[in-house]
Amino acid sequence: MKIKWLAILLLPLLIVPLFALSTNEKSKITAEVRRQINVLNEGAQLSSIEAPVELNSQGKVRPDIAVFYDIAQKGDNNYSTCVSVFRDGGSGYRPLCSSIVGSASQRIDAKFAEIVDGELVVRSSRMDDLTNFIAHGQDKLFYRFKIGNNGQLSPVPPAWVRCGRGWIEADKVNPDPGRLFPDAGSDDEGKIVLARDLKLPVTGSRKVFTTLPAGTKLDHPATLAVRSDGKAYILLLWEGIRPKVPDDNGGFAEEVAMLAVFPEGAKDPTDAVEVKSDRFTGLGDTLSLGEEDAFIVTNGHANASQDYTSYSLFRLENERVQPIADLFTLGCVTAKASDSFAETVSWRTEPATDSPRLKIVMSAELVHAPKNFRYTENATAESRERFRNVYRWDGDVNCYVRESGDIDRLEKWNLDHV
Repeated sequence: MKIKWLAILLLPLLIVPLFALSTNEKSKITAEVRRQINVLNEGAQLSSIEAPVELNSQGKVRPDIAVFYDIAQKGDNNYSTCVSVFRDGGSGYRPLCSSIVGSASQRIDAKFAEIVDGELVVRSSRMDDLTNFIAHGQDKLFYRFKIGNNGQLSPVPPAWVRCGRGWIEADKVNPDPGRLFPDAGSDDEGKIVLARDLKLPVTGSRKVFTTLPAGTKLDHPATLAVRSDGKAYILLLWEGIRPKVPDDNGGFAEEVAMLAVFPEGAKDPTDAVEVKSDRFTGLGDTLSLGEEDAFIVTNGHANASQDYTSYSLFRLENERVQPIADLFTLGCVTAKASDSFAETVSWRTEPATDSPRLKIVMSAELVHAPKNFRYTENATAESRERFRNVYRWDGDVNCYVRESGDIDRLEKWNLDHV
């Protein structure tokens, strides 16, 4: 954040009323931020301030809000990033807690904050993504602060990465991608350039392989933390371009996406598979299965009128990627309401009566003539169709299998409308 001494004069204007703040509340918040500057760093002045961030509401009528601001001694560019949290107890927003949470060398994302189990959680800035990944195998680091009864924030060291509903110390996450790519180099953009051919199994099969030839370039990876068998794992997903398309299966023409599994603290991966089936591949959300997590990989693209997205749900079995379910979805926007539709997918769990393992429910909704689209002809009332599959644990084969469902009807409908 750049130093903006003028902000001290504009502070009341920079508190954007996103949360229906009254004039009196804005004045009180302004006064509290100014008061905290001297408490947190005596003699410091305001450098810059961000708009309020809404925190998780936790059932409150009005959400808690956090205000991030930078302070520094006059003439000193080594600023400190601070946060003040405000809560409405029924008579307007009042200060809950304040603290220094970052610095010029530990930059904080001023658009994110949450309160979890009596802790204030903030996270690292995008500017530090690459540095964080090189050091910890994770783009985002989180910083936790206990909220005391007196309004003080006590740091919970060190930095953390998310793992399901819990946390892992960042220093215990240390995958080494170099173990996957011996002798690999890098180009001017920092992409990994393979020095040797790499053969990977195509996800869903351990008998079908695809090749990443020498010269394949891999982008900076996405990361995700998951749990399995009481352990924590880091997933790394690289997308890349092959110099030529091999005569085998897998990938999307010359494009590839490799998913690797690293146990917590390990430098060597336990598995690596090819997961690309469309132009854009990404890591989605996790689904808690109790003591372990399932995770989603998406593949998709869009053109002028249609969008295509495939959702693949996986888990780890014996430290290797195991598929659970797949669903291809389709969307279409045209001038005619009768030809337009959209689809959504969601996942949840439910107890099983015959197994300690949770069942997995995949739900999909097909919306015909979505009312949020604008049509110029053939207006039609919105209508909805719902589908679902249920998957149960089969101990005989150590994997999830489909128990019931009708999503195959949606899949057939989609194939007829591609």
